[in-house]
Amino acid sequence: MVRVVDPRRRLVQELAVHTARRWWFPVLRGLLAVGLGVVAVAAPLGTVVALVRLLGVFVLLDGVLGVLRAARSWGWPGAGLLLVQGVGGLGAGLLLLLQPALTAQAVLVLAGLGAVVVGVVTVVLATGQRDLSPVWTWSAAGVVVVAVFGVVLLLVPAAVVGTLAALVGVFAIVVGAVNLAEGLRLRRMWVGLRR
Repeated sequence: MVRVVDPRRRLVQELAVHTARRWWFPVLRGLLAVGLGVVAVAAPLGTVVALVRLLGVFVLLDGVLGVLRAARSWGWPGAGLLLVQGVGGLGAGLLLLLQPALTAQAVLVLAGLGAVVVGVVTVVLATGQRDLSPVWTWSAAGVVVVAVFGVVLLLVPAAVVGTLAALVGVFAIVVGAVNLAEGLRLRRMWVGLRR
């Protein structure tokens, strides 16, 4: 007697075995996310400084590559611009690495100023167009919130960044917990399949 195996069922079983065999991946990912989350919640400003430094390493390496590319392209059109880009990357990378808190604060001040300007200009535009739009008050209210956020960012940038970093930390902990639960579920499935 010939036994006929449904190809779909066989594929589902193979996929289940393949997935369950790699149960450790979501567990590892979950542990990393929970660890990052705990660090971000415990030391939010330190986390931001570390991320700025990591960005500094990237920008510095990009600057080195830009200078090398300019050197290899010397004599060709655009080589001078590549050199400017590379040197600029070197400078920005060093600044990010050596003065991460100052660099982050400068970015926050610019973001705060931008939010205030956008908020004020949009409120003025919205009030000027109130005859054209029945929902102009909602537009104005929305950008007032943006402007207030900008003012708060200008007045207490460390508190805003610390709060945002802590929220990212909480999010990472939740995502990590979900990954851990999924990995442990897959491990149970893998143990059951091996029997």
